[in-house]
Amino acid sequence: MFDFPPLQDHRGDRRHRFMESSDINAAFDLLYRGMRRQVQRGLHVRGLLFALEADSEIPGQVTGSVRLLPGDLDSGSAEDWADATQRPRLFEQLLDSAQPAALYAYAVEQRSPHDVPVVWVELAEADGCHVASFPLCAGRGWAERDLLDGPHQRLLPVTQD
Repeated sequence: MFDFPPLQDHRGDRRHRFMESSDINAAFDLLYRGMRRQVQRGLHVRGLLFALEADSEIPGQVTGSVRLLPGDLDSGSAEDWADATQRPRLFEQLLDSAQPAALYAYAVEQRSPHDVPVVWVELAEADGCHVASFPLCAGRGWAERDLLDGPHQRLLPVTQD
């Protein structure tokens, strides 16, 4: 029979391995736990940009993360990142750069289409973009506010051939 490569297969000419679903799950889990602690302490998520590195041998292992400031790596200004129409292009620039990170994430508090406050997270990697909205609610005990877990979904491929 025929042996066709999968769509978006760049094997041999790409810097990073294909991301497994477990890598995406681990990255969202890491981001959620960190942002939840921040939100519980009463802080706000105002346009945070992260670079994450997944283990090249073990799927589902995030080996490092760093918070980037807008303007780092020539990644655009805070206003550029806040504009949802410009984010795909900015993610493309980051993924094309010579940086070691395989995953980039942008998180911001906003209101959902149903007028619910959420922390919106976009996670981009060479094979696509994934999004999640984590609802914000009043906290209990010492927490002023809290962040509720929510599912993530694939939004669109980053590169379109």
